[in-house]
Amino acid sequence: MTKSSSAYFGSYYGAEAVRFTLGVYQLPEADDLHQKRLAVLAVGRKVESLVADFDDVVRGHQDLEIASNLAASDLAKINIKWLLEIAKNLKAQLKSVLAIFEQPEWSLGQPGSPHGT
Repeated sequence: MTKSSSAYFGSYYGAEAVRFTLGVYQLPEADDLHQKRLAVLAVGRKVESLVADFDDVVRGHQDLEIASNLAASDLAKINIKWLLEIAKNLKAQLKSVLAIFEQPEWSLGQPGSPHGT
């Protein structure tokens, strides 16, 4: 994974990008973009599932702590709160990314996209 989308979608943003290939066959640019979109959606949904599982485990620990009247230290309570905040932020970011990529016209209007202006 890379922080820069130009490594993956580069040719659509004015740079060279990695292209899907099968042997010597290379997909046409529009199909390549579609395959990348599907790959991002599949990975995003898997990560979304992992983050939801992470959130469930942290909340389960928090609920267990409350139900059993365990005297957690202030540091433990802060750590749990911090982990829940991380899960919340990751969920929000993933929701935004997936909402963009779920739209068939997601590349419209992107600088340098084959469908953009």
